[in-house]
Amino acid sequence: MKNLILTFLAVMVFGAGVNAQNLETEVKSSKASLSACSSSLDATIEKMEQIKKETLAAFEQEQMAIDEMKAELKERRAEFEKGNSLEATMSYNKWPARLAAKERLIYDEQAADRLQYILNNKISNFNYRMEQVEQQIMAYSVDIKQTTNVHNSKVQSYYNRLGNFMK
Repeated sequence: MKNLILTFLAVMVFGAGVNAQNLETEVKSSKASLSACSSSLDATIEKMEQIKKETLAAFEQEQMAIDEMKAELKERRAEFEKGNSLEATMSYNKWPARLAAKERLIYDEQAADRLQYILNNKISNFNYRMEQVEQQIMAYSVDIKQTTNVHNSKVQSYYNRLGNFMK
C-alpha cells in the first residue's frame, strides 16, 4: 500500500511538472501563431501598397506616352488643316498625297484613342481586382478579430476564476 501511495504521489508531482511544461509550450506556441499572423497581415498590406505604387507608376508612364502621341497628332492635325484652304485650287496630282496624309492622320488618331481605351480598361480592371483583394483581406481580418475576441474572453474568464481559486 505504501508503494502505491508513493507511486501515486510521484505521478502527481512529476505529472504536474509535465503538464506545466506542456502548458508553457502551448502558450508560447499560440503566442507565436498570433505574432506570425500579425506579421503576415502586415507583410500582405505592404506588398499590396508596393504593387499599387508600381502599377500606378506604369500606368502614368503609359498615359504620358499616349498624351505625347495625342499632342503630336494635334500638331499634325493643325498642320493638315492649314492646307484645307488650298484644296480648292490644288492640282490633281497633289490630291493622292493629301488623301494619304489624311488617312494616315485619322488612322493614327484612332490608334491613340484605342491605346487610351485599353489603358482605361487596364486601370479599371486593376482597381476592381485590388478592391476585391482588399475586401477579402478585410473580411479575413474581421474573422481573425472576432475569433481572437472569443479566445480573449475565455482567457479572461479563466483569469477571473483563478482570482477566486483559493477562496
